[in-house]
Amino acid sequence: MIYKVFLDTNILIDFFVQSREKHSIAQKIFTVIESGKIKGFVSETVVNTAAYLLQKNYPANKLKNIFSEMLNLVTILNSNNKSFKDAYKNNINDLEDAVLYQIALNNKMDYFISNDKTHFKNINIDILPVIASEKFLKILED
Repeated sequence: MIYKVFLDTNILIDFFVQSREKHSIAQKIFTVIESGKIKGFVSETVVNTAAYLLQKNYPANKLKNIFSEMLNLVTILNSNNKSFKDAYKNNINDLEDAVLYQIALNNKMDYFISNDKTHFKNINIDILPVIASEKFLKILED
């Protein structure tokens, strides 16, 4: 089975910033995506937020190039009014994460990968598990 995984913003930041603690784990996730064993998905806001946060680490031209390469590996999922309305009804207090989770739900992802699971503690994750990147790699090994 090829898993469909939604990557939270922090996974992209981990991937692009070598000094981050989970950098090597994020690299492994992208290697698995590149191999075709899983399919990676992000939202428009994940890309925009990551690009904004990475501006201090990369010059604009370099940032454009690395994001262009990354977009060869992942699919961008669109949001819509329904995604936002449904997101605001759930028990996630962080509105950005609520929307990202709803987009992943609407697109029938198998996993939502995030290294900041604290924002998702008030939801029933049986439908769409929120899982840390390291734990996800262990699932793939089994």
